[in-house]
Amino acid sequence: FEKLDILKNKTHEKANYNLAFLYQSYAYFYIENEQYADAIKSYTKALSYKIFPKDLETTIHFTLAKLALSIEDYNTSIKWLLVWEKEVKTLTKEGMYMLGISYLQLDNYEKAIRPLKEAIALNSEVNLLWYKMLLTSYYAVDKQKEVKILLEKLLHLFPNEVMFWNRYLAIFLEKEAHQESLNILELMRANGILTEQRDWLTYIRLHLFLGTPLKAANTLNTLLEEKTLEQKTEMYTLLFNAFHNAKEHKKALDALSRAVEISKDEKLTKDLMMLYLDDENYTKVINLSQKIIYSERSEVRAYALLYQGIAYYHQKAFILAEKSFSKAIGLNEVKESAKRWLLMCKER
Repeated sequence: FEKLDILKNKTHEKANYNLAFLYQSYAYFYIENEQYADAIKSYTKALSYKIFPKDLETTIHFTLAKLALSIEDYNTSIKWLLVWEKEVKTLTKEGMYMLGISYLQLDNYEKAIRPLKEAIALNSEVNLLWYKMLLTSYYAVDKQKEVKILLEKLLHLFPNEVMFWNRYLAIFLEKEAHQESLNILELMRANGILTEQRDWLTYIRLHLFLGTPLKAANTLNTLLEEKTLEQKTEMYTLLFNAFHNAKEHKKALDALSRAVEISKDEKLTKDLMMLYLDDENYTKVINLSQKIIYSERSEVRAYALLYQGIAYYHQKAFILAEKSFSKAIGLNEVKESAKRWLLMCKER
């Protein structure tokens, strides 16, 4: 730098040619020392003398854009790239990518789209990051048609990229296009990328909605057995609904029983007791009711007493049945039903 400063002081201001190349030399040294802001100033000063050949000037414009991008001065980067774009005969993928990312950094998604598309078109290799940036830009300006077209291309190029599948699926779910959504999920399953619990539950619920409950039930049952999905109350409640809709009565009972076992939920217990009554499994009704009737605060105590009485009645344990019905009569929820059953006991 000292030698350059001496040369600068000896150079007359009018000697534009020498000064231009002097400031260009300053820029080189600043770049080597990673002083990019100073390099920009030196290049800008060198250009002000307007003595460089057109090709060299264009090269400097591009270098200025790269330097500005490196120090996150995106407006300056865009300024020089737009100048460079007008000057060159053939655009480059690097230049268009730089222009696109500069616009993106300024959240100017609309203007980022054109250079990103051109960068992708100019690139002989497939660049996943560039496609993601273009997709982000389309989403940001709500270009839904372009989003769909691009996603279809991306699924072909990157069939194992889960994010693209999920984005594509979301388009059809939002439109409530249930069959198309299920078709996409089936493809994800076939490709081995249907792994998220959320997606599995969507898959199962779509099968239920579209009238294939047995497929939903068997899939969910396998996932729970393999512990792919959490063994939670809501999962077994869903499994119960699936088997119930598929008219698989015993499997539905087993699923609801598992839900009750996990949760100790009294309302689910009430539903299970009612199903066991329908199934004439009176011993299980009595066992379940015993867990509830001794709790004065239970919200379903009245039903537990009623169902217990009915179970005893069918087992011909009439004295025990009368005791249960007598207690149930004092509870408003089942008062009338309990009266009828008590009368039946006494008239037997």
